[in-house]
Amino acid sequence: MKHPDLNARGIVLGVRDSDISVEVHPPEECSGCGGCPAGEKRLITISSDLDISPGDELILTLNSGMLSKLSFIIYFLPAVFLICGFIAGYYIYGDIGGFSGAFISLLITYCIIRGFLTEKLNDPVRIKTLGKG
Repeated sequence: MKHPDLNARGIVLGVRDSDISVEVHPPEECSGCGGCPAGEKRLITISSDLDISPGDELILTLNSGMLSKLSFIIYFLPAVFLICGFIAGYYIYGDIGGFSGAFISLLITYCIIRGFLTEKLNDPVRIKTLGKG
């Protein structure tokens, strides 16, 4: 079953080069997620070459497939690396090795996630302008 795309309204607060500061109002569908407090505005920065000026109202759309991929990367991957790092370290160096292996594997996971989020997800959000808010 394909989940619908996630849409959120936002108001442009500032534009600097191709970076846009947007105050985002999360949709009602976000209330059960727990990723952010439902109903609270959030300030994000996105890149876009569109002709946008402060005060413009936007609709930001995140593809549901991308949302699933992000959830997998952010939640599942660190857990797998943590467990594997602990097991590998434990079998090589005992208790201290297990904890060290778990910590090192989390650092590696952080680097992988950071690299993936900055390089592979250049434009996960589609932007539609609605004009002045």
